[in-house]
Amino acid sequence: MKSAAEKLGPLAKLLEDLGINPYAPANLILARLFIIAPKLARRLADAS
Repeated sequence: MKSAAEKLGPLAKLLEDLGINPYAPANLILARLFIIAPKLARRLADAS
């Protein structure tokens, strides 16, 4: 079974840059994503 980091691929590196451990359990990753969603959206918009 693949870890969340393996499934996310390049997005795992972005999560690490934002201070989220991509190897953490999925429920912890989701909780952190909701907290930093605005920051993540700005970074993804800048990348495109």
